[in-house]
Amino acid sequence: MKQLRTLCATALLCTLPLIVGPARADDPPKGWGDPDILWQLAEINGEAYAGQARMRISTEDGISGKAPCNSFTMPLVASYPDFEAGVAATTRMACPDLGLEILFFATLDEMMRVEVTEDALTLSDDSGQSMVFHPAAD
Repeated sequence: MKQLRTLCATALLCTLPLIVGPARADDPPKGWGDPDILWQLAEINGEAYAGQARMRISTEDGISGKAPCNSFTMPLVASYPDFEAGVAATTRMACPDLGLEILFFATLDEMMRVEVTEDALTLSDDSGQSMVFHPAAD
């Protein structure tokens, strides 16, 4: 009986792609989205972000990018749709936008969830804070 259940389960798993069909190019992104997208921070908590902060997210390489003053990299330590960034390794340069950089990292540290669509990556937490990113124009 156990072998029959295993055989039935295997047959179902093998035929599921035929039933569901292949992913189409116009399907929404799955999980973290395309790791090649460079995400530009547009707003924090509904307010336009005046600085320049960009990042990429990859399940293999973690999070990397450039905040207003410094480049950074950090591990991604949660599974989609949860979000948790590990400790950041950054360069240590000062610039006039250091306050905006501090805001960026402090808010990023509070984020707990991610939602990815074709044109936005939104990070949020339970208190209502959010960060909205859009694909950067190269």
